[in-house]
Amino acid sequence: MFEWDEVKNESNFSKHGIRFEDSLMVFKSPMVIVEDTRYDYGEARYIGIGKNPQGIFYTVVYTLRGDKIRIISARKAHRKERLMYENSYG
Repeated sequence: MFEWDEVKNESNFSKHGIRFEDSLMVFKSPMVIVEDTRYDYGEARYIGIGKNPQGIFYTVVYTLRGDKIRIISARKAHRKERLMYENSYG
């Protein structure tokens, strides 16, 4: 169901301290999802904002490839993203 580039996963961990596999839990909870239209990526990209069971907010950028969700990046959500989530779900 999920896939990612392992080199990108390690790079993401070095930059943000989060491994992609640790961000997957946000897909099991309510998420705010917006399409990332800042650039032409050649495919639709989505920004998902959710939280883990401990209440920590994450932002996950991903795309859909066939029946798989391909993780592009994951990090702790910024304040603006947390507010967007809270305005949607309370």
